[in-house]
Amino acid sequence: MKKARLKKSVDERFWAKVDKTDTCWNWTAYKLFNGYGRFSIRGATDYAHRISWELATGKYPKGKHVLHTCDNPGCVRPEHLFLGTMEENMVDRNEKKRQYNNEKLHCRHGYPFSYAKKHRIAKDCKTCEISRRYKTNADPELTKERNKRSYAKRTNKKP
Repeated sequence: MKKARLKKSVDERFWAKVDKTDTCWNWTAYKLFNGYGRFSIRGATDYAHRISWELATGKYPKGKHVLHTCDNPGCVRPEHLFLGTMEENMVDRNEKKRQYNNEKLHCRHGYPFSYAKKHRIAKDCKTCEISRRYKTNADPELTKERNKRSYAKRTNKKP
């Protein structure tokens, strides 16, 4: 005779995968490469911190994201989570200097970054970006020389 298997509730399954410390409650089950935990409910997989928010407070409104106050992607402690927009998340990231290439002052070709876009992570400065777009050299003097040669070639005149 088979024994009846008791199914655990979502709460029991979820909180069994959490290591509760004095500060953060860390997710111990599957994590993505960036440290965010994942959890499945009836075949649907979502981020562990989002599910923690839903278990503690209910569904979050459409267009809102569940953000961390502790900046620990593996944390699922409801007191460390709050709702916000993607823009608020990006502003928070920038203020706390958590974005990729934060300390870079020069592009990979040595030119200073002459502009900053709100949510963009740039590898190159404006000069290099324009050069790449128009397939020219990043150095303005070399670009002028190349343009002179190109004009001379097209018009059969010496530069």
